[in-house]
Amino acid sequence: MELEQGNVAIIKGAAVYYSSGYVINTTASSITCQTIAGVAAESQDNSGGSDGSVEIQVNVNPNALYEIDSNSTVAQTQVNTNCTLETNATVDEADPQDDYTGVCHISKMISTSKVLGRLNHFSPRA
Repeated sequence: MELEQGNVAIIKGAAVYYSSGYVINTTASSITCQTIAGVAAESQDNSGGSDGSVEIQVNVNPNALYEIDSNSTVAQTQVNTNCTLETNATVDEADPQDDYTGVCHISKMISTSKVLGRLNHFSPRA
């Protein structure tokens, strides 16, 4: 899906969210399930442009699974829980969530530092 991009640089594979109607790079303190847009399907630098002057292709499939790094050791007991995103490519599994800030659902533990997760669009998954 083509979405209007804010005046930032976005790299392919980065989680992006809506801010003032435009998609921008993820910052952990600003993301909720209502604002997460998806994952950038391409890289694009609009840091010198104005908000909405370009569109970026974003994967918005709520069932897509992504390999995501963890900011600390992952335990098997954290599989099937919701957590926050620390950065656009790192989960914070030590911050479990059950409200609208639980942006990532941990579906599988790949290693103690990597998970297979999906983004929670609009409502957390149980």
